Amino acid sequence: MTQPPGSILFIGAGVRASPGIQYAVMAGVGSLGIVDDLPVDGDDVASSPLYPESSLGMPRARAAADWARSIRPTIDVHVHPVPLSSVDDVMRVLDVGRYDTVVDCSGSAETASLLDRALDGRRMHRLPPDLGILSDDLPRITAEALEARLAARSRGDDGFTLLDVRERPEHDVEAIEGSVLAAGFGTTSADDPGIDSSLPVVVYCSRGPRASMACRILRARGFDVTVLDRGMLGWNLRPSALAGGLVAGSGRVPLPLGDIDAEGFRPNLHS
Repeated sequence: MTQPPGSILFIGAGVRASPGIQYAVMAGVGSLGIVDDLPVDGDDVASSPLYPESSLGMPRARAAADWARSIRPTIDVHVHPVPLSSVDDVMRVLDVGRYDTVVDCSGSAETASLLDRALDGRRMHRLPPDLGILSDDLPRITAEALEARLAARSRGDDGFTLLDVRERPEHDVEAIEGSVLAAGFGTTSADDPGIDSSLPVVVYCSRGPRASMACRILRARGFDVTVLDRGMLGWNLRPSALAGGLVAGSGRVPLPLGDIDAEGFRPNLHS
């Protein structure tokens, strides 16, 4: 999807729903509804940024709503911490928020059947749990190609914004020279990154997932965006960096080959 719907209802707020809820909030959905009658447990805390440790034991729908309001204080959120046991239950929830889009993240065949019957005759959109945002259809650029574009930019032959969406401590340790920091954009912040919308954007994080989320949000806002493939990790493993050592902060450090596993990932790097 490109533009977020005006109002969207998530049925279920667990791991399956987390990417979609994040995107909906960050991309500017007008009204959000969350149905979930389960409490936040340890798995939720470990796997989703929606649930800090302080939310353990809270109704999951309320905790997810708290996260949404922490990102966008003005967002309209309807919390439904109730079970859906009948078509009437579903109808009551649908009528509260006047939603135009429904996302079933329950993983339950019974709930899916109730939803089918409740939506019969209603003109409402249905989307997959991740809203389609996890499909790998984003434009990407390799580290080598970015290096060439940066050289061209320094000569005045190319114009684009290089955007780092990691957190400030990560950026301070190491960053690609000439990049602009929009700390946490797309994951912990929905603030305007303050970049020129007339210029193409290359966005990066540590390995790619956060940059992909930021890319989709920026594209929904009208930007021309490309993701740096494998993020900072790919940049540090490009041939010219391997020849001379990794760039970290303002200096160069030896490449710690022992920290790279068979798939090319360093375990201590954030995603």
